[in-house]
Amino acid sequence: MLRKSHRLACLLLSLSVLPCMAGLSACDDLRLRKIEPSASTTLGPPHSATTEPTTTEEPAATPTPDPDPDHAAMAEALELAAKHGIPEEDLRGRYDLFVRFCRNTESNGRLGEFADYVYLLFPLIADHIKPESEEYFLAKVGSLKIQSRQLKRNHAGEYDQSDNTATINTLYLESDELSYQATVMHELIHFVDTTIDGPVEKATFTVDHAYPINDVPKDQQGSLIGASDVEFLVEGGAELYLSKYYTHYARHYIPAVQFLTGLEYLCGSDLIDEAFFCHDSAYVLSDFLISQGFTPEELICFYTTMYAMCYWKEPTGTVLRPEDVLIRLYENIRGSDFREDPAFCYILYCIYDEDFDFDKFPSPNEEFLKSNLLSYEEGVAFLTMVLTALPDLPELDVYGPPICCLFIDGKLQFAIEITLTGSSDDDAAPPHVALVIDYDFDTGVSRSYEIFTPPLVDKNG
Repeated sequence: MLRKSHRLACLLLSLSVLPCMAGLSACDDLRLRKIEPSASTTLGPPHSATTEPTTTEEPAATPTPDPDPDHAAMAEALELAAKHGIPEEDLRGRYDLFVRFCRNTESNGRLGEFADYVYLLFPLIADHIKPESEEYFLAKVGSLKIQSRQLKRNHAGEYDQSDNTATINTLYLESDELSYQATVMHELIHFVDTTIDGPVEKATFTVDHAYPINDVPKDQQGSLIGASDVEFLVEGGAELYLSKYYTHYARHYIPAVQFLTGLEYLCGSDLIDEAFFCHDSAYVLSDFLISQGFTPEELICFYTTMYAMCYWKEPTGTVLRPEDVLIRLYENIRGSDFREDPAFCYILYCIYDEDFDFDKFPSPNEEFLKSNLLSYEEGVAFLTMVLTALPDLPELDVYGPPICCLFIDGKLQFAIEITLTGSSDDDAAPPHVALVIDYDFDTGVSRSYEIFTPPLVDKNG
């Protein structure tokens, strides 16, 4: 997949920003994930549990409880967290779950040198796992395999659900360290997505409804018009949560990441969490959009459009752009003029790219998207204004996409991938970090910033 990107050399000591071009690896954006029935554990997924027969046996005597079980679990969890370099706040108070998670990880001989990456997953897991899913998921942690080898296809990595294996392309061993490590985490987020609530299922459609593919009413099975696993949610969602938890910037699948950010802006994070982490993600998202007035035929067009945008392919059939979906949702949910909402308009700008030719990706809002959103040159000027308004900002280089909108710690912020000039030895490339800007969209004021160093830069793959 070819992705035009931009690099801005920011010489902030003289308060100027000079645009120039830099290319990203064409294979960075492609990460194949195979979705097949899981056979790596005898535990059934939580949603497929059967009812146990009723018995008349006398209940066992209640065991004498530990006088302070929480303290014991906390002490062991904190010791394990210190051993693996995990800060206490990342445990989310789930001390017992972390202890069990560590036991399954430590006893898994299939992780090799990648075990450290698995421990980094815990805050993501603790924030989204349901109690009824814990045993099933932990069993999957115990059987997970991570390997590196050259892939036949020029993908950065892939996760195969059928044998619970994440594979990282050895070509990435020679890329910059953070790119390689971010690829590992992206594939492990696929692992979490497909095991935290059981195997992912497609959605299928009639002209009026969406159904989980394994739950279509018998009287509707003859009137199906299509099915989808909503690939943009699978890949864009993995990149979105990679950004939220580990990098604080988005590099790939930008149309999908920014569409999901727009959906989060309109509907809240609970919808995004539910849609991404449940086993029937495609159905949850589709059912919501149908409830908002979209037809199944429109959803099929939208999903194929997003696939083309995310993988830089020629669109096929009728096009429905993500900006148009968000605009319809905005008008339906908020009932006001979206043009008067600067935060929403900037999310739309982050989706739009001049390479998405309107002759190929037409839009009923084309006039607005072309005339009221920022061109590349205007985007450079805007970024210059944002950066120069920040006090005491060190000299840095900014990599494209120039800027994204992301919800980080529950707040919509600007996020940019950067390197700090002079932050490494002459023989080593400076590490990639994130510049997160608290920007007031209503007043146009840059209030503060954080330079965020991803936790994975200390890990070696």
